[in-house]
Amino acid sequence: MVKQKALDDYVKQHDPHYSYTLKNKEDRPDVTIYTLNMTSLKWLDDSEVDATVWWHELTIVVPQNPKMTNLCLLMIGNGRNDDVPQPMDLRVDEAIMTAKSAGFCTAILRQIPNQPITYHKIPMQECKNGIEDYAVFCSWRKFIIDKMAQPDVLIQFPMVKATVRAMDTITAFLQKESAGKLNIAKFMLTGGSKRGWTSWLAAAVDERVVSFAPLVFDLLNIIKSWHHQYRAYCGWTFAWRHIHELKITQKLDTPRFKILTSHVDPLAYNERYINKPKYLIIAAGDEFFPLDDSHHFFNELSGAKYFRATPNNDHLMTRDPSIKISIAMSVISFFLNTILNLKMPQISWKRTETKAAGIIELYTDMEPSAVKCFFSNTLGSERRDFRLLVGPGPSGVSQPISWLPCKVEKVVRGFGIGGFSKLRNTAE
Repeated sequence: MVKQKALDDYVKQHDPHYSYTLKNKEDRPDVTIYTLNMTSLKWLDDSEVDATVWWHELTIVVPQNPKMTNLCLLMIGNGRNDDVPQPMDLRVDEAIMTAKSAGFCTAILRQIPNQPITYHKIPMQECKNGIEDYAVFCSWRKFIIDKMAQPDVLIQFPMVKATVRAMDTITAFLQKESAGKLNIAKFMLTGGSKRGWTSWLAAAVDERVVSFAPLVFDLLNIIKSWHHQYRAYCGWTFAWRHIHELKITQKLDTPRFKILTSHVDPLAYNERYINKPKYLIIAAGDEFFPLDDSHHFFNELSGAKYFRATPNNDHLMTRDPSIKISIAMSVISFFLNTILNLKMPQISWKRTETKAAGIIELYTDMEPSAVKCFFSNTLGSERRDFRLLVGPGPSGVSQPISWLPCKVEKVVRGFGIGGFSKLRNTAE
């Protein structure tokens, strides 16, 4: 039996502020697009933060003749709750493409988190009108410093609850709008960075989530991963300046921080992922996360799991314009394979280091159509630093790291029942 956690209780707790209204309906070739305004919850009170009532724009794309009437892909996105003009959201086009090609409903949830946020009781400039990482880690500072603070002060709690309320809204709205023809009971989740984090936690607390694909987020086993980063870089990456400025790094090995991670570290919910296939996609040059963070959690992950590291890309995936299309297609393919219960390969790796060489061996029970290998050298021999952006400065400066193709040697061929193919790459 799965032990209940504080996040479960928070998500399930009734909130009278929850509501939604239809703002627009647009018929396009082969799809109908609904735009809803959803109020998901009230977080804390006016003495703690200025943005207490969370609202979101929720876009739902319904294919004209859906092949799967009980399924929806929910894309978790960011955004702001103020009047700052927003850039065009190309995810609507992606949602339309997905709905048309895959034949199931697709939705986009915005304003996760509902930002900017001012934390009234934290006397630090960083916590005034904070967005993204400041919005997140100011809540962590509140929890760490105030020993009486409850777990729901952590902003991941309302981010997850808002996502679950979006699932409720999609189900209720489409059932009514379609006169019962659409009965959404299963969800697939995806999102980038903090929204990828949210997809992990939402999948842990809601049984309707059948699979998920977090993008550019692999901060699992948080304490160990951050220690690893500090050793690798001999300090903190400039991209994590927020946790340094807020003095969160000073509390990394305290009992209070360990309690914090028990609530928001996806690995703390590992047993809940046993029946939920997951597809992790990272950027090899991500300025937030070292490339080898996965060494600290991937083998421990329960259930079916797949991992992709895209070469020559940073956290925003902006270096290679074609990569976003490639990722979108691979995510759709992953979700279709999982929902249709199609056989997917069992893949594992073995890393071996000797004085003369490093060896990576790939094992798979299905013959691949292609195997591509890439290698890169750091700019110096002192640190394992493959970031494409490094400090100083809040935006960083470019670091000319390139990933180039390398040779793969097939050393064993043995497909069939119980058979595995073994492929080897040797770096000398």
